[in-house]
Amino acid sequence: MTKILMLVPLWKRPEIVKLFIERMRLTMPDYFELIPFFVLSPEDQYYKILRRLVSGYHVFEYKNNPLGEKKNAGLNEALALEWDYFMDMNSDSVWTPYLWELYRDLVKDLNPYFGIKNLHMIDLLTNRGLFLDKYHIDCTKSEDTPTAIGPGRCIHRAVVEKCLPLWRDSFNHGMDGSSHWQIVNNGFECLVIDNGNTATMLDVKTATNLNLFMEMEGEPVEVRKIYEWFGLNQFNIYNSNFTELVTFDGFRDEVVNVRNYYDNQEQAFDAINATYEIGFGELRYKNYRVYLSQQTREGKK
Repeated sequence: MTKILMLVPLWKRPEIVKLFIERMRLTMPDYFELIPFFVLSPEDQYYKILRRLVSGYHVFEYKNNPLGEKKNAGLNEALALEWDYFMDMNSDSVWTPYLWELYRDLVKDLNPYFGIKNLHMIDLLTNRGLFLDKYHIDCTKSEDTPTAIGPGRCIHRAVVEKCLPLWRDSFNHGMDGSSHWQIVNNGFECLVIDNGNTATMLDVKTATNLNLFMEMEGEPVEVRKIYEWFGLNQFNIYNSNFTELVTFDGFRDEVVNVRNYYDNQEQAFDAINATYEIGFGELRYKNYRVYLSQQTREGKK
């Protein structure tokens, strides 16, 4: 069975990482062996909850800045494992089983470098959706040598080993274009698979993304449809109603609402506190103890 290493760098957004893991578990193909490999950074303020979320998977720790160095370090560490293909993946991306159907024969034929052309996108700040069919060109700024979209690109191990390092160590932006040109300059072309507008890959955007939703151009899509296509209806996905978290009562109610999704109340608190940060750019509470102190004060009123 073909083994696919899925390299996933993590930074903040524990509620999005939890979504990624749960969707990953539900869409595991039975004809590939996926090997998730998470790269965490100890200086991340959400390190502890992220560490719990990825318990049971391969984990490597490295500083977050610069991102290119972090990804290169993670991939170098993952070379110690046995795998046939490397898949570039982000923790804010989810996919449908259709992705694996498209890749099944390509892997059998040992294609060196391939990925899909189009993806959908959703923004949790504005509760808007997009379909992007030009992203594969935007990453390279070239009609002559388009690459596949970033999340989900597959690169054969022999190609990876020849092209190391895949990213510029000093880069914090342009990860997809950086790795694409490194591979092309070593003599390999990217096979871009036209997946049309069929739901295949979704980017979940928040305020902490490198590339913000407002910078993207695409065809508007109803959020309701995106939730349905990518199986998100069963998950607690947040929309633009961040103002409800400003009051203590609203914040506490949300902690209660998500409690069953986490192992304990502190993890539920961390998720809602992170959600508040997405909307307002700062944490609602410094830590769990501060929240409990206010809870005690409110109870005495």
